[in-house]
Amino acid sequence: MSSTNKSPMNLIAVFLITALFGFTSDPVTLESLSEDTNPSCSQISSNKFYVQSSDKNGCLLWGYINANGEVHIDVETFESDTKVYAWWTQGQFLLKSELILLSEKTSLPFPKTRNARLHVKAECGSAIIKIKSDLR
Repeated sequence: MSSTNKSPMNLIAVFLITALFGFTSDPVTLESLSEDTNPSCSQISSNKFYVQSSDKNGCLLWGYINANGEVHIDVETFESDTKVYAWWTQGQFLLKSELILLSEKTSLPFPKTRNARLHVKAECGSAIIKIKSDLR
């Protein structure tokens, strides 16, 4: 009789563990959130973006992140004087972090806040940006 009483509890426990693992192991998807409104940004593949210097406000590449870990950004420029910058906005009022000059390979920690958004911009040329995440 005690084995039949534990059976539903075991099923519930297995279901909860499976559901929790499913929620925490989902990869963060990358999406160019300003591609429709900003022609200086275009998404090449799931984690690659082409950014041109035609917009001084930059491109919103990745939005509403609520994760721990780092984002790794690889930058390929085509002109020697091209500079690529990144920054985070966060919160209801889109508080802006400091500009970060990106090198060929840069790692940035996710802000410790909800709904962070990653922006990038190129100056004096164009670049291809590849983004990889290391979530914890």
